[in-house]
Amino acid sequence: PGTVEIPITTNSSLTYGEVTNITPSSVELNVDTYLTQYRIPVQYEKKGEFNDGFYCTDPYLDPMTIRVSGPANSVKNVAKAIVVVDVTKYPKKEGVIKTSSHFKLVDQSGNEIKDKLIEVTSDSISIKNILVTQHQYKMKTYNVAANSLIHGEVQEGYYIKSIKMNPSIIFLAGNSELLDNMENIYADENIDVSNRRNSLIKNIKLNIPNEVVYASTRSVMVDIDIEPVIKEKIYKNIPINLIGKKDNLSYKLESKTIDVTINDQINILNSIKESNITAYNDVSNLGIGVYYIEPKIELSNSQALSDNFKYDYVPNKIKLEIEEK
Repeated sequence: PGTVEIPITTNSSLTYGEVTNITPSSVELNVDTYLTQYRIPVQYEKKGEFNDGFYCTDPYLDPMTIRVSGPANSVKNVAKAIVVVDVTKYPKKEGVIKTSSHFKLVDQSGNEIKDKLIEVTSDSISIKNILVTQHQYKMKTYNVAANSLIHGEVQEGYYIKSIKMNPSIIFLAGNSELLDNMENIYADENIDVSNRRNSLIKNIKLNIPNEVVYASTRSVMVDIDIEPVIKEKIYKNIPINLIGKKDNLSYKLESKTIDVTINDQINILNSIKESNITAYNDVSNLGIGVYYIEPKIELSNSQALSDNFKYDYVPNKIKLEIEEK
């Protein structure tokens, strides 16, 4: 290997005459070792996106490996062959798609190696293109049937507020007749919510038919939000107690009772009786005059109130007249 200078020689003949001068008198050749690399892998590279509503299987490449021969300085750097397929040109129909595509040789960094002296063969046959075969299937979107996700009844006084799935939409690809006969996807297992009162999150498997070629996922994360049942109950004629009255003054309320409305979990409401509700006002700092008071409410019951507890009452303000006896 290296640079070699070769002189140019001539022969005279009666037919063509005698050569009297040659310029240049020699030529310089770069000589390299002849090298062959075997089983160079062929890699598929997609250009563009597949047709909407279709899915393509992984490509089958023929050949899958090639043999590269030529100058050692070029051949030794060949890491793989890349065949680029423009999938935007695929027809919008199901079936097998075959394309014969040109390839390029690249090094480990992906840089293309261009050397006209390199010969590419497969089974001793010179090749210029790679045959790429893919099967294109119809693809559709589906929802997971919510009624297949759970069984059982939550604890009394609670209800399932929502069932959310992530992902919420599943992509399936396969034979169009199979897909067209499917309406929903069903869970392969379900979640027991019997007697539960707390929300939960669980990953569950989906029942995907074996004939399906591609599924965007085969399981979903299910988020079940369980909330207490909030009800409203009205407690009528709750007496108003005036605290801190003075003996020398008389107190006259326009209304001696109020109606109290309480919102809370139904099991808590069932435990609250009228006798548990106290309405009162502290009048110890009030002198003679007319006032509009807002009673305060206290509850005394055995069951703790929830975070959802709230109350209101009517009338909201009550006229109070204080006079000297």
